[in-house]
Amino acid sequence: MVSIFTSIIALLLVALVIWVHLSTQQHVQQLQFKLQSMQKDVDNAKSLSPEIAQLHEHIQRIEEKLSATEAKPSSATLPTSVIKTITLNTAVQKLEQTTKVDIAPTPNAQWMVIIASFDHLEKAKKYQQSKKSSELHSIITRVKLKNGTWYRIVRSGFTDQASAMAFTQKIKKLGFRNAWIQRRP
Repeated sequence: MVSIFTSIIALLLVALVIWVHLSTQQHVQQLQFKLQSMQKDVDNAKSLSPEIAQLHEHIQRIEEKLSATEAKPSSATLPTSVIKTITLNTAVQKLEQTTKVDIAPTPNAQWMVIIASFDHLEKAKKYQQSKKSSELHSIITRVKLKNGTWYRIVRSGFTDQASAMAFTQKIKKLGFRNAWIQRRP
């Protein structure tokens, strides 16, 4: 009777040890998977850092050019990175000029971010000039599709898909939820 009792206890102890061992192994595997995932995130962040720094420097250079242009007398010619948008005032037919900055695409720029798309030019201009989107340094492009002509608010100048995607994720957090990336045609 005692030997049966000790045998049952021994079997229970062995089962307990096996159960603890298996659950520990499963936990270790989950932790290894999380570690690998975190390592990939770190690797991606390291690869994006130089590109983000390069974009930041590029933006600073353009802002310096813009401030230098604003400091010059009005008879000075504007650099190619400045585009004048002209709209008509209906009553007086008076021309109003506003200056928008276009990030000049780098020679290898193959990607762009479409911030928004509208079926009327006036809607696109109004959205681009709004306080929320005026700091994105975008331009308006016209695209003819099967269902008509669309006016897209675009930010170009991205050399690779990762940098365009990083910018898209950043502006989506700022409220531009419909933004997407596209390879330049």
